[in-house]
Amino acid sequence: MLAAFLAMLLGLAVAPQAAAVPDVTRLTVSSPTIVTEIDPGKLGGDPLRLAWGTNGTLYLRVAQTDRWGNERAKHYLVATHTPPAKVTPTGEEPAWAAVYWASKSELRAPGDPLFRIEVESRIETAKSTNTANGGDLAGMSSAALPPTAGGQGVPQGMVADAASKSQQVTIVSMKAKGQPLGEWANAHPEPGMRFGWAPSPMSVLAYVDRDKQLALLDREGHKLQVPGTMDVLFPAWSPDGKQIAYLQKKDKKKYSLMIVDVVVGR
Repeated sequence: MLAAFLAMLLGLAVAPQAAAVPDVTRLTVSSPTIVTEIDPGKLGGDPLRLAWGTNGTLYLRVAQTDRWGNERAKHYLVATHTPPAKVTPTGEEPAWAAVYWASKSELRAPGDPLFRIEVESRIETAKSTNTANGGDLAGMSSAALPPTAGGQGVPQGMVADAASKSQQVTIVSMKAKGQPLGEWANAHPEPGMRFGWAPSPMSVLAYVDRDKQLALLDREGHKLQVPGTMDVLFPAWSPDGKQIAYLQKKDKKKYSLMIVDVVVGR
């Protein structure tokens, strides 16, 4: 009995301590470096997903979407561990990429359910002319407008009346520790575009802040804005928590795939 009790005490004494949750203000983040350029025109669509595998390989999903919401997706792998990086097509989304995307888009930090993202929904009334496609949202798209005699088209007054009507806009917003993470109007939220969780047990969120820069947020609400980052999309942590990849909007047609290194302070 005594031997068993001593063995238990010894086991408690040498049991590994849980990893400390870092304060982001003590993190050291490198200047961003370019991995490769992403040209949607050549790849066949705009970026929709960015995921990171355990072997240093990134998965990129691009797609073209028609006016009815039908998506034509293409899939690519980017090997970051063998520079210069090459963007190689693959037949489908790897299983690990789907798992990664689901995890990075969760409303709770991996292994830390108390650090969570708050989701709010509200309805606002707006004039149709305040939206990019006011006529469509007012139910008066060119396809829906009634025909007129003589092939003269739609009377101006009818168009003006449709455009001036009010519409109900559903706004979905996300926040963490008071920091805004994104807002979607009459659209399905895509959280993975705006933020990504660090692997457990770090409890750190990488996200796109109001300045479109990469920012880090910990469970105590400390924020670190990463210098040198701009026009950020799809922040994605490496599985070991030592790097963050993201897309940077280069111009109207192209992106740069960027990486920063992250070192936890002692």
